[in-house]
Amino acid sequence: MGKIKLSIVVPVWNQQDLIVRALASIPHREDVEIIVVNDGSTDNTSTEIWDNLDKFNKNIRMVEFEDNRGVAEALNAGLELINGEYYIALGSDDYFLTDELNEFIDKWLTGEYDMVYYNLRINDGSLITLNEENRGLWVGSTKAYKRTIIGNTRYPDKKRAHEDAVFDVLIRRKEHTHVFTNMTIKHYNFPRENSLTWQVNHGEIKDEDLGKLS
Repeated sequence: MGKIKLSIVVPVWNQQDLIVRALASIPHREDVEIIVVNDGSTDNTSTEIWDNLDKFNKNIRMVEFEDNRGVAEALNAGLELINGEYYIALGSDDYFLTDELNEFIDKWLTGEYDMVYYNLRINDGSLITLNEENRGLWVGSTKAYKRTIIGNTRYPDKKRAHEDAVFDVLIRRKEHTHVFTNMTIKHYNFPRENSLTWQVNHGEIKDEDLGKLS
């Protein structure tokens, strides 16, 4: 295996209907790797992945938790395994715009910037465009992090939501460089009933289960 430019970590829990779409959207290229962390799914998520391996980038590995530990622990397990110069997390209900991601990798993941921001398309077809004023929003879905800026920083364990906000603030507190590419490379499945974002907005996740800075 040659140099890995991008590692994509995909935490998944009970997404048998959407996980294949997510993984199939990742480009088939030797400088991209996929790390799937199955967070104790009780449906057919694992079966769907194994039965559709021919649709995915061959540089794919899967970690299987026996029980549900939460998205933060799943992401941390993935971070321990990444080899890429850059890291992106992909929600298992989201997917990449494959051609656009290919262009993004070639044009922007050059090693020059510690954080490389991109835009999102949501379910009504509109775009979320990232800039200096809103870079603290949608933090888990809008950027590639350089592995060297991550260092030993990890997501807060035992949290069900907002873990990405804490992680992002900890990274942005470090001296870093960043760029806004104005490229739209990901479809963010929002709004979606019973997603983590939906559960937070509807008060279905307890306050103590939300990631917060100490």
